[in-house]
Amino acid sequence: MKCKIIHLMDHPPAYSEFSNQEKPPVHWVLPNGEWVGIWGEEWGDLMGAEIMKADPEIEFEVWQPDLRADKVYSHTFDGGLKHLHFPAQEKYFWYGLKRHNYISSNQLINLIKSNLSEITILHLPFPHFPLVKSVINHFKNEKIVVTCLGDLHLPLNRLGKFSLNVLSKFYLFREHFILKKILAHVNSFTLINHKFLKDFSKVYPGPYSIVPMGIDTEYWTKKDKAACRKALNLPKDRIILFSSSRLIQLKQVDKLISILNRISLTHDFVYVVSGHGTREYEQYLRTLAQPLIEKKQILFTGYVSNEELLDYYNAADLFILTSLTEGSPVGVQKAFACGVPVISTNVGYTAELMQEHNVGIVLEKSDYEQWEKQLSLSFSGKFPLPFDRTMAEKEFSWPNVANKFIQVFKNCQGEQP
Repeated sequence: MKCKIIHLMDHPPAYSEFSNQEKPPVHWVLPNGEWVGIWGEEWGDLMGAEIMKADPEIEFEVWQPDLRADKVYSHTFDGGLKHLHFPAQEKYFWYGLKRHNYISSNQLINLIKSNLSEITILHLPFPHFPLVKSVINHFKNEKIVVTCLGDLHLPLNRLGKFSLNVLSKFYLFREHFILKKILAHVNSFTLINHKFLKDFSKVYPGPYSIVPMGIDTEYWTKKDKAACRKALNLPKDRIILFSSSRLIQLKQVDKLISILNRISLTHDFVYVVSGHGTREYEQYLRTLAQPLIEKKQILFTGYVSNEELLDYYNAADLFILTSLTEGSPVGVQKAFACGVPVISTNVGYTAELMQEHNVGIVLEKSDYEQWEKQLSLSFSGKFPLPFDRTMAEKEFSWPNVANKFIQVFKNCQGEQP
């Protein structure tokens, strides 16, 4: 049976993080000199392409609001996946005494209305923001699947936290009941880890599945370490610590650099930092890392190709993730697939698996003394066990992840909310 799925994104492209990079191959220059670009590397793009590959009966489109767009921009990739950008506006709502911004797009909602006869399933992110809530309220009688890719920030969980913003408590109490009412129209849910299952059942009693992020486990695989170090001009006889992520505050790379500044007095290592962020944040990290830079104990690679990235993974002795929050971090999944031991904060599905299988090192996300102790032990040569490669393929290979989503979509077609 033919099936058309619209995957909605609730955030615009992060143009500021790519300001020092080349424009993507798919882009349009606007009259004011700005440009609209489609990278095709969002999670929805990757997942949709794999779903279409696994089931030719499924048509998959990714719809994204874009604050730069002056009209609807569309591109169809090889394989048939279509990605559209819609004109959007930044609006705000009051969270107690604080003003919060959100993205709105009337053109996106109107195009759903005019294409309802062709759309089989609306695939939406968790309704944290008004755009997704509006879509569910407008199309509550349609088939809806919601996927939560990160932590569930449920209103009741935040009610117990201390805040000087007293009026926010009334907002959260009201938001709890609004959320329950909205989610009553959702046919099925997918979560990315087990962390919030107990709390989740308080707002959604319907069917759900645990489906992690996917990776190409045929590509992300083990290579010869010495050859990779030679290709990257990395030292062959020093411990290499590697991380790969967006460079933003939530990743806590600055906390890690501060610890490594101290450890560098007694241990020899090279910390390779892969990823990019805003120019300001990257400069902040480089300034903080100046002692390591002077001793050639840190390397900022910036954005690198997958070919180089594969070599960096395989050149590493240890992969580290220091995030405050994650759903199922792809960087760790790639390390699993490449056979690299992992040190990770206790966030996301990968940390759950590490604890379940007693491999790697799982850190408390704000216990920086523990970080320093465990890193010192590792730099002394006491590396943790890597995750099993066969298990990584089973959990994270794109064909397996895509088939889990296909089953969710097929079940949704036969159910009423």
